[in-house]
Amino acid sequence: MTGLCEGGNDPPDLLKATSIRQNSSYEVYEEVGCVSSDGSTRRAVIIIIDRQKDKGVILDPTIRFEMHEQQPQEVCREKQVIYEPCCQHLGAQYHITHWTVFGLMFGARGTIPLNCPKTGLNLISDTNKTSLMRQPSQEMIG
Repeated sequence: MTGLCEGGNDPPDLLKATSIRQNSSYEVYEEVGCVSSDGSTRRAVIIIIDRQKDKGVILDPTIRFEMHEQQPQEVCREKQVIYEPCCQHLGAQYHITHWTVFGLMFGARGTIPLNCPKTGLNLISDTNKTSLMRQPSQEMIG
């Protein structure tokens, strides 16, 4: 698969909320309970907030067996369907207007997709402020 590269068994730094917290002025929360617009409950794995820019990112890493090159994009869309309905609740809870949902797929055999952001910080600094994004942009994954 050309869209995947080998990685180690440890999660990348972007998945370590403490790393993001220590290296930035962003607020970082882990395992945050939220309510979807249909009333169901969810648990967001990592939330990163930039209060100065009024932005929030729901970051949901997922481990899957590698099947095909488009799988990371499919996982991202799957997570957007799950968590975008929670953005209104999270917005009220954290007083943040603009949210982006980003699902990150990591391979069960230790692969990391090539389009995986190198740091969680660029997710919040490069997201489109005007609307929720359906697919990661080149700026987000660059």
